[in-house]
Amino acid sequence: MGLLSFVLGCFSSSGPYHKKDGSWFWKNDRMSVNASESLTFLSEDFATADGNAYYRGDRIANSDAATFQVLNEWLTKDKAHVFYSDTYRKDTESWLIKRGRSVVIDGADPATFQALKSRYARDSSRIYWEGQPIAIHDPATFEVLESSYARDRTTGYYLRVPVAGSDGATFTSVSDFYAKDATHAWFSGAPDSSEKYIGVITNTPLKDAMPTSFVPVDIWYAKDAAHVWYKASVLKGIDPATFETFGSYAKDATQVVYEGRIIKGADGASFVWLGAESTPTADAKDARGQFLTGVRVR
Repeated sequence: MGLLSFVLGCFSSSGPYHKKDGSWFWKNDRMSVNASESLTFLSEDFATADGNAYYRGDRIANSDAATFQVLNEWLTKDKAHVFYSDTYRKDTESWLIKRGRSVVIDGADPATFQALKSRYARDSSRIYWEGQPIAIHDPATFEVLESSYARDRTTGYYLRVPVAGSDGATFTSVSDFYAKDATHAWFSGAPDSSEKYIGVITNTPLKDAMPTSFVPVDIWYAKDAAHVWYKASVLKGIDPATFETFGSYAKDATQVVYEGRIIKGADGASFVWLGAESTPTADAKDARGQFLTGVRVR
């Protein structure tokens, strides 16, 4: 009774599910459930009533309220089905308006189905992402790593794309865009920021990388004992031992880098990023003058 009182207390008349004008509502959306019906709150988005489950106030077709379970914010199941629910926007409506929809995951086994991290899931025979089965070399040993990476016994994956040449047994993520195994390191994502690469997934091996000393430095930088990389490009002549980053800038003991580009003539020894003291005309300085967005200011 105490737990029920707590749950009900979390959903006041201004909460996502509430009664008004003779009906149940999810926020401002009227449900097809009469106010006289009993409604059970399951989460911010899910509830059961009149024998059915609901997602954001919309009935989930073919659902069974008595056996319905919430696995995470997208995945649910009952005795006969597994469901994937998410929001979408109509082209004819404001982007602020989100609509909800739920679909049955064809072929998923409710008895063995379980949610994993990062919208992944599994059952006894397959791996799923956003409710769709995906090709995995060895589903039985599949595990989700951090930062969009995963692995199985044989292979590493980035955003569900196999990392060619990787060893699944030793594969690990080191940051959002870098990964390594016992013998290699990779940059994953787009090789540069030009528009032609948007949406293209690549896993670029970093030549001569030394995995035992390979570490991330910042979101786009990584280093080992002998090299520094910006994305997939090695920064020639930059000393890993003294390399550090500041906002969009980076430096070693002698040189300065801005967004992966070495600034000719900039002095690493005296370089200072102005940070909160940046002005419309300068955001960094060295002993010879000031810089703005990586360009020396005259």
